[in-house]
Amino acid sequence: MTGDKGPGAGGDEPRSMGRGLRLGLYLVGMGLWLSGALWLLCHYFGQSRGEFGTGPHPLEPWLLKLHGACAFGVIWALGLLWGVHIAPGWAAGERRRSGAVMLGLALWLVLSGYLLYNGSAPSPAFFTGPWGF
Repeated sequence: MTGDKGPGAGGDEPRSMGRGLRLGLYLVGMGLWLSGALWLLCHYFGQSRGEFGTGPHPLEPWLLKLHGACAFGVIWALGLLWGVHIAPGWAAGERRRSGAVMLGLALWLVLSGYLLYNGSAPSPAFFTGPWGF
């Protein structure tokens, strides 16, 4: 059948994502990374001086909101990927080691973000190291 090409369809076709899905993943991933990196720069190197001493950079709250929105998009994309890419690839036995590492890393970042947001984490350095992720 020529119409059954795609993830999990069987046969010799590679399990690839469509262009729109791949573009969406790149956009939310880059948005998450850039908003986090810009927040770090503003927080640690862009403090503003006022009449009462140093204060946060004016963009910090907006960058945190953007980071949260992009994180929601990334979690949604992980759920989408589970159905169209991860589960079919795992069932076919393709690249299980690298897939398990990527999924474990993604779950670690989701868990650390959740704990940091809810205040249950010991400290940000416990999860991220010296700005490792």
